[in-house]
Amino acid sequence: MSDRDEELINSSADKGNVANSSVQGTKPLPSLVSEQEIDSDKARLEEEWRSDLFRLENEMSTLRSVLASKIEEAEGIKKKLGITPLVEFKEDIKQGFQTFKESDPVQKTSAVFKDFGEFASKKLGNLRNSSAFKSVEGKVGNAYTSVKKRISSSKPEDNEDAEIETAEIAEEVPAVTRSPEEYSPLQP
Repeated sequence: MSDRDEELINSSADKGNVANSSVQGTKPLPSLVSEQEIDSDKARLEEEWRSDLFRLENEMSTLRSVLASKIEEAEGIKKKLGITPLVEFKEDIKQGFQTFKESDPVQKTSAVFKDFGEFASKKLGNLRNSSAFKSVEGKVGNAYTSVKKRISSSKPEDNEDAEIETAEIAEEVPAVTRSPEEYSPLQP
């Protein structure tokens, strides 16, 4: 054994056996593995890793080239079938929209709006059948007919006469009023 090997063994024994050397009067135990062996193992592992990395990079390169050729082949077939990028885009959009429509949140929201629409339609139907609505509808219809007759029967000579005529007609239109019974809340 050379002097250098003995130094390495002693220095590693000193470093590795701190617990043993803290006891007074005992010598540290010599290390069973030399630093050269550790360095050798480390170098061997690094060489294995480099080899694995090189192999993986070669495999990835091969896969990239195979993928590129498959993409090119698929594009050729699509061209023969008349499938253009625009057609593909339209299909993707259609499929995405269909998936969106079938999603759970959209289905729930649609159901809520449908229920609300049915409710509003029912309430408006009830309102149209109420006596208050029919009374207002009749009065507005009569006022419209009266104004239309007045306007069509008289042709004023200048704008000033037309404004006076319109004001007179507005005074004759009956006011729309409700009785207290007609203010009842809507029934569901």
